Amino acid sequence: MLEASFCAVSDTILQTLDDGFNQWMQLTYQDKLLQFCSMLQNVRKDLRLGGLVGVYQLIRGDTSQLQDDILNVIIEEVFLALADFEAQEAVFLVAALEVIGFIGPNEKSFERIQVIRQLICEPHLAHLQTNCMACLLQLGYEGLRHLVELATKDYNRLQPLILANLLHIRAIQRVILTPSILSQLNNAGSNQMQRVENLAMLNRLGQLVWEAGGLPILVSLIEEGNVDRQLVASVLRTSGKEGEAILLKLLKYHKNERVRMAAASVLSYRLPANPYKLHLEMTLEAVDHLQMKGRSSFVPGQVCRYVGPMVSLTLVDEDRGGEEHFVERPVMEVNTRDFLASLHRMLALNNDYFIHQFDFVDERKDVLKSLLVPGQESSSRGGIMQNFSM
Repeated sequence: MLEASFCAVSDTILQTLDDGFNQWMQLTYQDKLLQFCSMLQNVRKDLRLGGLVGVYQLIRGDTSQLQDDILNVIIEEVFLALADFEAQEAVFLVAALEVIGFIGPNEKSFERIQVIRQLICEPHLAHLQTNCMACLLQLGYEGLRHLVELATKDYNRLQPLILANLLHIRAIQRVILTPSILSQLNNAGSNQMQRVENLAMLNRLGQLVWEAGGLPILVSLIEEGNVDRQLVASVLRTSGKEGEAILLKLLKYHKNERVRMAAASVLSYRLPANPYKLHLEMTLEAVDHLQMKGRSSFVPGQVCRYVGPMVSLTLVDEDRGGEEHFVERPVMEVNTRDFLASLHRMLALNNDYFIHQFDFVDERKDVLKSLLVPGQESSSRGGIMQNFSM
């Protein structure tokens, strides 16, 4: 459908030009964008969709020549089309949201953000809710603020959906979830079970432990020796190259033989090719009594709870094949109330550090992979425009 619409709009534009294709090739980058943009209000649905595809194909490349006034025209035209959602096809709405999300944080988008809020709250547009969330999250910190407000007021019972999806956003994992686990680990005191549980969670969060600034805590733990040193060393190993560098220093210079042995025991573990890979599933706390059977409730101040094997990830053989069906699946459950409260505290602080955490372009692009088709491999996810090329 996208290809057919793009071909139709291309033919239409060429017919309006006196010298056809030769004149098109002489148009500037800005003029080509405006040609496609002029089709967004066309009476023909296929030309409207084709115009969106044309805009996306141009802005996904080199945008160094893109002037702010032209960009504002594009954003305004797309939002005008979104506001008239009852006249649009579902595929057009999805594509339009992806274009706004791809452009990213922009004052013009912030001015019209209520249009996206209206879409996500429309009961008969429930199929667009994840697309709207992805778009808002790609608008950065401002988009997150609107999502948290919607979750707090629970418009159209959106709270569970919004919070469950926020768990999969890398910036949220980095600035809220992982620091919460590190805090729980620090405050566990002499409770060995809680320490091991939190270390087992951190062991499966990969590079997030380093990104959240947790390596100094782990170094202190491995030196103290009040908890399984090999498990602590395993967390350092799975935290990436930075953790590996610390382990090599411990192995070479530390005076305590047990610390050196713990470091040596995990260095042979091969890090995954994808440094952002997580080895557990993140979910909101179970509210079903059948799911809760055999589990204790969250203790005050506990944001994250671990359900799964306590063994070091470096000892788990990922090539077991059929044996995987007999191994407990690692799950991190998150307390809904405390998670929402943490989001509110972060937004209330409104400092540059938190705002900057939502500015990474690559992470914003990965939002589409995280939310639109949950449960599939990352390579098969993504938006319809993101996966389309001419």
